[in-house]
Amino acid sequence: MNSYGKNRDRGPIYNGSEIYMSRYEYGVLSLLARHPGKLFTKEQIFEAVWHKDSDSYLRAVSSTIGRIRQKIEDDKDHPQYIRTVSNRGYQFMPRPEDITHSIRNP
Repeated sequence: MNSYGKNRDRGPIYNGSEIYMSRYEYGVLSLLARHPGKLFTKEQIFEAVWHKDSDSYLRAVSSTIGRIRQKIEDDKDHPQYIRTVSNRGYQFMPRPEDITHSIRNP
């Protein structure tokens, strides 16, 4: 079983191993994971993580989500954690067993 978590002193943990993420990858994943199920538009993600206003946000967010999926998803073509809502944005969708595991092992 795969599980995603966070070690407060280091970085994201996936399947028991710490994974390297750029500050933007970590920022996007952190934003989504702090609000499971909440839909964020690409513009909202860009403004929250990059702290800029730019027309290039669509590509920046999409490519960052793609890199995160390569690192935390078993099958990036069928993602379990980061769901794309067509023409709207992204949601973090933890599996129930991941939530239970993190409650038991904070």
